[in-house]
Amino acid sequence: MKASLISNRAFFPYKDQIKEYIKQYKLRGDYRLRLIMEPLFSNLARTNEMLVPIPVTATTIEQRGFNQVSGWFGSNQLFPALLALPKDRPQAAKGRHDRLSGPQRFVVNEKLRSACLNRDICLVDDIYTTGRTLHEAAWLLQSAGARHIRSVTLAH
Repeated sequence: MKASLISNRAFFPYKDQIKEYIKQYKLRGDYRLRLIMEPLFSNLARTNEMLVPIPVTATTIEQRGFNQVSGWFGSNQLFPALLALPKDRPQAAKGRHDRLSGPQRFVVNEKLRSACLNRDICLVDDIYTTGRTLHEAAWLLQSAGARHIRSVTLAH
């Protein structure tokens, strides 16, 4: 059974200036732009809540040089409870059907599985499109023993 996120909070609708921001920051690799959104994400965690970013693949890190979500936090506040699996092509290159029907793209970090037990978790991602990524991540973390899971995205 798939987990249901209790809630997703998006800071912005995914249009106009935010689309341009994402293009410049994530796709063109202008890492300095992380500083614009850092204040939004700086106090995101609730008391005793772990912040878990949606992971990116090693290939993406190698190509881009950074995880776009981690960049917004500027410190080691994030908990890498999930690990990305290699993928055939970027999510942005997939249509709705492919996004919803494709294979799962990440797994629980087995080294950190026990740290998820009875913990509240806030998943963090850049864009909420179909919701599948966050629902899959929530399901994995619930399977690892997480208690309550919510998510926050830059845009929806």
